[in-house]
Amino acid sequence: MNTKEIIIYLIFPLFGIIVYIFLVTKIWKEKSRNSILLEFFLIFANYGALIITILTFYLLNWSAVAVMVYFYVTIAAPIIMAIIAFRHRKNKKENNLYKYLYYSAISYIILFPLVCVLMYFS
Repeated sequence: MNTKEIIIYLIFPLFGIIVYIFLVTKIWKEKSRNSILLEFFLIFANYGALIITILTFYLLNWSAVAVMVYFYVTIAAPIIMAIIAFRHRKNKKENNLYKYLYYSAISYIILFPLVCVLMYFS
């Protein structure tokens, strides 16, 4: 492994896991519902997969794993994010965490086609 692969495949996911752990402790301190933990995990995983796909596209050579992650990002992740946004469309006024959950899911649905177009034309 060269340094680019180490940064892309190890450092970025570890950073995402650390940020997610801090978020989980904040959710537990606020005594929010535990169901949003899974949804935040899915949001972190989807954004992480998108970032890793973009970095792999621009900095590394494609591999079979990168293609499978790309198919996940293009097929399953928008559906998952749409379901999360639909579930929390009415809860966004209840708590800041629900608002962040809703807007991060909506922003993925908006940003994803833009990223695909940029990757296609570059």
